[in-house]
Amino acid sequence: MAAIQRSDSALRLNVHFHVLALDGVYLRAPETGKLVFHSLPTPTRAEVAEIATRTHVRLKRIFEKHGRWLDPHAHSDADAHPLEQEEPGLSACYAAAAQGVAVSGERAGQPSLRLVAAQSLPPQATSTAPPPDEPVAEVGGISLFVKQRVDGRDRRQLERLCRYITRPPVAQDRLEERSDGRFELTR
Repeated sequence: MAAIQRSDSALRLNVHFHVLALDGVYLRAPETGKLVFHSLPTPTRAEVAEIATRTHVRLKRIFEKHGRWLDPHAHSDADAHPLEQEEPGLSACYAAAAQGVAVSGERAGQPSLRLVAAQSLPPQATSTAPPPDEPVAEVGGISLFVKQRVDGRDRRQLERLCRYITRPPVAQDRLEERSDGRFELTR
């Protein structure tokens, strides 16, 4: 099961995938003929990093084949997107928004400030670096997290994970139409 999320909870462009997969294989037992599940060990950080690296290399190749780049500074002016040539200011604003960087004011060039609800912070949030044994990796903008594991017999937790994977970025009941026709996020 996989779902593509196009934005984060702040509705910023952040294309990412949520994937639910088996962490093992079913093999038929020769004696009984019944299928038996054999779980695989949790992948190591090195294995996750290798997958992230292969993904980055493949995406880079695909983008370059279509005249696009993962690194906005890796191409010449002759290869620039038409928007960069016709509207360089607007193009820079789009690029900054996609990277989560403030365009103007005191924080120009710095990450945009975000309001985060206190209850959403983990209680031990003191460092952003994951522990060295966690199966996570970031390579050239490709982040891979292989951290959630649910026993298939735990139907309640499995349903919760499926709902999380397929949720929209913002719950529809949190959007309220204003008198001018625009929508406002409530609660």
